[in-house]
Amino acid sequence: MTEVCVLNPWTGVQISVTPGDLTPEKLEAMAQLMPDDIREELHREYMDDSWGFWAAYVDRVGPTEAGRLWLS
Repeated sequence: MTEVCVLNPWTGVQISVTPGDLTPEKLEAMAQLMPDDIREELHREYMDDSWGFWAAYVDRVGPTEAGRLWLS
């Protein structure tokens, strides 16, 4: 998977996120805002794959909630 699409919850605009967009700093900042149970479960499954972790998170919570987090 080379991109994951999220939605801006305020405008409804679709945003394409690529692996290059997902920096370690961005992921660390978003992780602080994720629900603990989802974050921990996905971290166990994707410990060494940050892109897989993000794609699974978007799949789990949906593109609107993931967009809220991405744009935070």
